[in-house]
Amino acid sequence: MDVVLHYKNSNGDPGDMVMFTERTLEDFPRRVLPVFAPWFPTHKDRYLPIRPLKTPPIIRTEDIKALPSNPPASKPCSEPLPTHVSRGNETLREKSHETLLQLEGERDSVGDTSRHECEYKFRRSWSVFAPGVNFSRNTKTFSKQFQKVIEKHSLQLHQRAKWIIGQVNCEPSHIESVWAKLTRAVRHSKLPTCNANFQRSIAQIWVFCDVIYSEHIGNFLKAEFHLNGQIRLAVHKHGSRMNMLNSFLCHLISVLFIYYCETSFGKSYSIQELTVTGKDLRMCEFSDNYCVMDTSDCSLTHAVHSGLIADTVEDFKCHFSNGKPTTSLTCQWKMEKDENTGKMKTSLIFSSVRGFGNCRFVLLSSYKLNITLKIQDIMTKKETLSGPYFNDLKEIVKPSPPVDLEVVASQNSLMVTWTTKETNLVECKIRHKPNGGHSWTEGSKVYKGRWMYVIDNLQPFTLYTVSVSCVTKYKYWSDWSKEWSGMTPESVPSSPSRVCYHIEDVMSHGTQKIHLLWTAIPAEKASGTILSYRVSVSSKHPHQNWTVITTAHKLTLEVIRAVNNIVITAYNTAGESPPYQLTVSAAEPRSDLPSVRGMWVHSEGGKLWVQWDVDPDRPVSEFAVERVAEADPNNTHWTWMEGSGHVLTALTGDIEPMQTYIITVYPISGVQCGPPSSLQVSPDNGALVDVADMKVAMVTKQHAAIQWQWQRKQHGSNILQYSLVLSSEGDSQSIMITPDMNQYSFHSLTPNTEYSVHVSAKTPFGSISIDKQNFITPQRDQQDVTYETITVVIPLLILIIVTSVFSITCRIVYRKYIILKVADPEKSVACRWLMNFHRCLLWTGRWRAEGAEGGGHQSY
Repeated sequence: MDVVLHYKNSNGDPGDMVMFTERTLEDFPRRVLPVFAPWFPTHKDRYLPIRPLKTPPIIRTEDIKALPSNPPASKPCSEPLPTHVSRGNETLREKSHETLLQLEGERDSVGDTSRHECEYKFRRSWSVFAPGVNFSRNTKTFSKQFQKVIEKHSLQLHQRAKWIIGQVNCEPSHIESVWAKLTRAVRHSKLPTCNANFQRSIAQIWVFCDVIYSEHIGNFLKAEFHLNGQIRLAVHKHGSRMNMLNSFLCHLISVLFIYYCETSFGKSYSIQELTVTGKDLRMCEFSDNYCVMDTSDCSLTHAVHSGLIADTVEDFKCHFSNGKPTTSLTCQWKMEKDENTGKMKTSLIFSSVRGFGNCRFVLLSSYKLNITLKIQDIMTKKETLSGPYFNDLKEIVKPSPPVDLEVVASQNSLMVTWTTKETNLVECKIRHKPNGGHSWTEGSKVYKGRWMYVIDNLQPFTLYTVSVSCVTKYKYWSDWSKEWSGMTPESVPSSPSRVCYHIEDVMSHGTQKIHLLWTAIPAEKASGTILSYRVSVSSKHPHQNWTVITTAHKLTLEVIRAVNNIVITAYNTAGESPPYQLTVSAAEPRSDLPSVRGMWVHSEGGKLWVQWDVDPDRPVSEFAVERVAEADPNNTHWTWMEGSGHVLTALTGDIEPMQTYIITVYPISGVQCGPPSSLQVSPDNGALVDVADMKVAMVTKQHAAIQWQWQRKQHGSNILQYSLVLSSEGDSQSIMITPDMNQYSFHSLTPNTEYSVHVSAKTPFGSISIDKQNFITPQRDQQDVTYETITVVIPLLILIIVTSVFSITCRIVYRKYIILKVADPEKSVACRWLMNFHRCLLWTGRWRAEGAEGGGHQSY
């Protein structure tokens, strides 16, 4: 059927004719391709490989013998042999494997010259293995890397795979000689389940085998045939197919992976990108089916149909930008990094079965084409092809980003509206982040018909950045639009300030001072800028009720000793925060929290560092640090930090270099504040105080008291630390001193010893000694020696006497009350007759004899 299109071209642009023709032909019916059925073996014949539909030819022995030994030189080797070939299953069963072995033996007996001639004469394209052969089990073992490849692509063990051997792998030998050796190996069953095919048109050998044997076969090919470089393995993907374009692009869409026999690990990849416009494309002279960026690539068009993916290229994808001032096609891919590889030169090859009228207008029309990537190493001149990749320019169009964003703020939300020049958009997505934030938050998708979205649950009084991206029905997203900003309005503060207080008694008129201190409300709860604080005081005395409005974070109230109710609230433009109520009674027990000790400030690394310490017996939960400019009392900055014990911190905020500041530290425990500790500092010199008038106030035989004064610093040095150092011959001890200390006593000194005491000032460049003084401790006299002897001997004697008395007393008590008294059998009257049994018998006999003689009785 012929279709003739008539139209009027008003612009004179030849590209419009192609565009109108493409759009007109879209309405015509198209042939529906049949459903693809997998061709890999079923479970019934899974132990047999897949064979071609026609059986291979059988060459008989008598046909070989009938050949002339010296064929004429004028006869080309490519001419078919005059043999009688029988096909069919019957002939295949009649001819046994011995015939093939006999044929091989006859060929091997020929000399080297005739062997090469026969190899070129037998121009086979297929070689099939003999069925029914048992293979060793060790051929089915996999390496860990190959096992991961099988699991990643869900490959079947009896699925067919294809090893690809090129002329580059065979060098310095010829690919024909490798094919001859491979044919012998297949016939001798050295390659399990293998069929081989020689693609002479592209100088490649394809070795088909089952996946279960593919790794073993790959190693065998590399070792047996001494192949160079890397060979490639291709596996068809189940159920995927491709439209029939022409005779050499009739292939299934494949999942291709590269398997190296020389395995490497730890690969890293870089993303490469190439953009092409119509002006970059040239047409090949011999065919209008190809457009190239470099005319030298026209010689590679014969290999475009190979369908091979280079091992250094992954995730190849393109998108089409139909914008102004130029229309372009951008392709991206991942490429393996290799230090040994030189600089790469890349180009694209476009091919289409319909042909191209003019390569400059390829991107202006709705072409369906194939894109092949060529990568060339500039140093080694090695070229690698990747592809071809089928692309429909209508489906890979990258839409332009949305424009004319409008952001309207409302309470805790932003309503975003936008417009777009694209007509085939199906949905958009929106993202937002606080101004200065690093991570974006994406909202729900917005579908075609209402380009408007409301971002809810935002923080009040916060500046947000918004951008939008849209997608076409072909799933190509546009770039993010230009960032627009919107600020949510203020709202009433959601929480009050935290307050602490310190009571100072005033002796006159029965009054007391209450020092109040409160924190700034966090930004997320302040919901805006805090303009002022209102402090209200009320008590039972009518004249004691008043209200103070201030912008500071501390306030001192002088009130009558009574029960005083204090309420503190914060204000912004939206309203008043919840109140913080505090009740202070003159009768309540006070927790006198001491001030911090050991406070010192020094300058280091361009920052002011403040350190202090607290009494470990008085726990502190947090500290408040106030910085006030001496020249401008309204220039204040507060820092609240948690901690206890020794603290070292750097001051934050804007600190002017030539300004003098007063640093004040308040210890806080619950609602109790301790007295402040302050120092005058400068950003360059640290604390502006020096040690002066040091003297030895008192010296005894074992003690020495040192006193000093503090004064305003007269020099511009930066003192990191002051230390009081006491030294003698062979001994030294030191203690850090701070402005809250005016004296210190050294103990356990040695009498009649000369000591030296001085103040050491540590600076970034070393230590400086200040006000060095010497003194000698008094010598001990005889009275001191006697006193020391008595104090040692008398306690020792008392200890010995007490120990002896205690030992004797314990012995008596132990023997009398603790040890039980046990009866002595020898002193027992009841058992005495048992012990003198023989004597009793003797006395009894004698008594009877005497009684018989005297006729009387005797008693004992």
